[in-house]
Amino acid sequence: MYVDHINTIKADNRIINLRLATPTQNQQNKSGCGVYPKGVTWRDRKEKPWQAKIRVNGERLHLGSFETMEEAAKTYQEASEKYHGEFARYD
Repeated sequence: MYVDHINTIKADNRIINLRLATPTQNQQNKSGCGVYPKGVTWRDRKEKPWQAKIRVNGERLHLGSFETMEEAAKTYQEASEKYHGEFARYD
């Protein structure tokens, strides 16, 4: 088990901010990187260029293709809450 920082600030070691987590849960609590929201990528296509994906139990699941980045991000957020519960993070 790992010690996970709920607010993702590693220097914030208050007991209220700490929880036990498996390595997988600890990874889900990481912020995204890059210009797009976590779980969203751009594909160079005319129709539905935005794609949402999520990793669950080591397997990548395709959540769909969308016309806007916001639609893809909302779909990722919903899936993240469903699959990762309290460890869901989408920023």
